Amino acid sequence: DGLGAQAPLRAVELGAGTGICAVALGRCLGDACHVLATDLEIAVPLLRETVARNGLESCITCQELDWDKLDSSSCLSTADFVFGSDLMDLEDNLLLFKVLRLACESGSPVILAHEHRIPKREIHTLLNERLGARTARVAFPGPSCLMDAGTTATPLRM
Repeated sequence: DGLGAQAPLRAVELGAGTGICAVALGRCLGDACHVLATDLEIAVPLLRETVARNGLESCITCQELDWDKLDSSSCLSTADFVFGSDLMDLEDNLLLFKVLRLACESGSPVILAHEHRIPKREIHTLLNERLGARTARVAFPGPSCLMDAGTTATPLRM
């Protein structure tokens, strides 16, 4: 019986912000997925409010995730895939690449949606040479097809 017969897809969103991408995935897949929307502690209340306003508490959980304190037992090690939107303009891209490497080493494909502010060659150089990743399966699609509704820090309802 299609997706209903399978265990829910386990997805982890990095730097979820307002939670718009987690909510979009939850709306698309419903109970066929379980999304863990993560961000720094300060953003978690906003994430929870966005999820609640969209009635998706059954398929989306919100949790603090400090990239500087990750280890191999983190939520990334059990994810079916890891995703994030517009993370490449953060000040510490090297820390982000270490998180992506941990996800890839755990076998999780990584999907990033962003504007290319950093040349692809530089991204791949950082992943392959500086971090020692040999088989990084990181997708770098073009501009995101799902756009956030501005930069306001208010819960979003789709």
